[in-house]
Amino acid sequence: MRDWADYRRPATGMGGVQRGDFWVRLVAVIIDTVILIIPSITIALIVPPPGGSLLGALLGIAYNVGFWAKTGATPGKMAMGLRVVDSNGELLTFWHAVGRHFSYILGGLTLGIDYLMIFGEQHLALHDRVSSSQVVFANTLPNRQLTTSETQPAVLGRRRFTHLTLAHTLTACSKTALAANCARRTTGRPSRWPGGFTGAGTTGG
Repeated sequence: MRDWADYRRPATGMGGVQRGDFWVRLVAVIIDTVILIIPSITIALIVPPPGGSLLGALLGIAYNVGFWAKTGATPGKMAMGLRVVDSNGELLTFWHAVGRHFSYILGGLTLGIDYLMIFGEQHLALHDRVSSSQVVFANTLPNRQLTTSETQPAVLGRRRFTHLTLAHTLTACSKTALAANCARRTTGRPSRWPGGFTGAGTTGG
């Protein structure tokens, strides 16, 4: 996991910056989703719809926008060594971060094609292009560039971390979903998991 200082330090030029690929970004999203699941389920159990869904959506907005504008990365992206910056490598402003969050709606409108675009050569999703932002590896920003001998172990370690994290987080999601259904049956409220549950908002890639 990267030092928080890596994300607070502004970038001044793009140079040879490396963008995050699909799988690394996917694991970052899963980590963020797991972090948001517990408070979101709690809200959904306590606050009846549509209030619970609204509060859950606001939680997702505050989570993304707050971390992007303040540190440049959500905890999931920090864990994967990623940073969200604008086209010049600078941290997003508050309103720029808000715009990026709502650009995630393109993922639904394009039936996921938005995210599949990350597999392209430039590793840019449609929402990255629309919001004029990008997800890059923090240690490849101009003031954090490392030599090849320093970056190679980090890359190998990140790949192992990606595989392990993916396995553990998928297991955690399954257990959380089961717990949510059990809790709803106990309280007598119909389950909306996973089809109708929207408490976690949108974490996106």
